Amino acid sequence: MKRLLLFLIALCILTTSALAAKTHFADVSDNCWYTDAVADLTSRGCIRGVSAAQFDPQGKMTRAMAVTILYRLGGGKPAKQPSGFLDVPNGAWFTAAVSWAKTNAIANGTGGSRFLPESYVTREQFVTFLWRYASMRYENDFSRFQKDLNFPDTNELSAWAQNAMRLSVGAGVIRGRDNYLAPKELCSRAEAVTILHRFLALSFQEKQLPPPPEVADDALVYIRDYIPSIRVDLRYATCDNFTEQPIYTFTEPQLRYGTVKKLIKVEQLLRAKGFGLLIWDGYRPVSAQYRLWEVCPNSTYVANPNTGYSSHSRGNTIDLTLVTKDGGAVEMPSDFDDFSTRADRNYSDVSAAAASNARLLEQIMIEAGFVAYSGEWWHYSDAVSYSVIKG
Repeated sequence: MKRLLLFLIALCILTTSALAAKTHFADVSDNCWYTDAVADLTSRGCIRGVSAAQFDPQGKMTRAMAVTILYRLGGGKPAKQPSGFLDVPNGAWFTAAVSWAKTNAIANGTGGSRFLPESYVTREQFVTFLWRYASMRYENDFSRFQKDLNFPDTNELSAWAQNAMRLSVGAGVIRGRDNYLAPKELCSRAEAVTILHRFLALSFQEKQLPPPPEVADDALVYIRDYIPSIRVDLRYATCDNFTEQPIYTFTEPQLRYGTVKKLIKVEQLLRAKGFGLLIWDGYRPVSAQYRLWEVCPNSTYVANPNTGYSSHSRGNTIDLTLVTKDGGAVEMPSDFDDFSTRADRNYSDVSAAAASNARLLEQIMIEAGFVAYSGEWWHYSDAVSYSVIKG
């Protein structure tokens, strides 16, 4: 009887292990050389699959993909100015990342005011982007990684990529292909996430930025100037919203400083519990509210600007959700701007985990001084009201 019990326990453990796949992608098995890297980078929210079930590991990395991964890795704080590239349209999924990459000298254009976002990235280009990112974010103590290159094809390496490649080989983040460096070969998605996975295992000292200035509570400020750890996916700056068109011409969310101070408390409380915040919307110009009303004239979901103003236009209202500390997805009742009953705070039609997470967010937001809107679980307003910003 004892042996039978031990056998059943062992069988349960083996069965559970077999079912607990490292990723949810059908084309990434648990024993691939890149599996752990895919699991790591997707859990951090740095890269996504080409579909819900496919990662496409052998697919080639484009310039748009490369800068977007690094942009998300760096916290996704957009540049305050557009990139100016003629082939980077407003509202594309890579627009904010390209502007960020240009502003921070991580990736420049290819000439003629063009970025060529769909062009493929070579191995030498990708590691050059990576170490430019490192120089932007960390104290420059990279000399410890410098290593001479002794590959048969070292002479094929471009002059501008030599330093980045020496650092990459010395740090162990890139290895040869069958003993060749292959600098001009295209970088696959599997290779890119593996390089980043190894890079993230290294130890660096973060650059210490000067603290932002103290301003009046009613001043409109950029949220991430005061909360760098907060994540942003400003949906109305992209086509990924119910209008399927960009509503905003900016990509960085703002709020009143008094509201931001309360949000700092929320972020601190959540991080102590292993979570973080992802912002979907903040201050909304009145002109943008008119555009939303034109598309959806339903006052249950969109404030009618002809009879009153959205609280978003006061700069004290925010739409947000929970993520993990590293920016990974957390189960919540619905996506942003879901017009079904799952959007409300009833929670009877969602999973227990989603309801629990939404209630945790609500509890902490209210504790910090916010008021929850009953029709949308993601929508909160500062208990302190401000006048509408009509400019």
